[in-house]
Amino acid sequence: MIAKSGKLPFLVLFLGVIGGVVAWGFTGMFKGAIIVAVFYTVFTNWLERKRCRGGAGIYRIRIIAAKRPAQSSSGLNPSLRV
Repeated sequence: MIAKSGKLPFLVLFLGVIGGVVAWGFTGMFKGAIIVAVFYTVFTNWLERKRCRGGAGIYRIRIIAAKRPAQSSSGLNPSLRV
């Protein structure tokens, strides 16, 4: 009944139910299925994003060099003189 309404493979759901029952008893049947479903969904979304971006990484950092103010021989910024 649960596997028919979602896009979660039956085997993944079944392993979550069995693992939950072993770990937490009767209530684990529900806890295990929920935990496995959440982790499966997050993992598959992560893999899909990684595949769409060409495997170059999730975050691309773009460094833009900014002009630094000139420094005097004393190492202080000349525009900050008092």
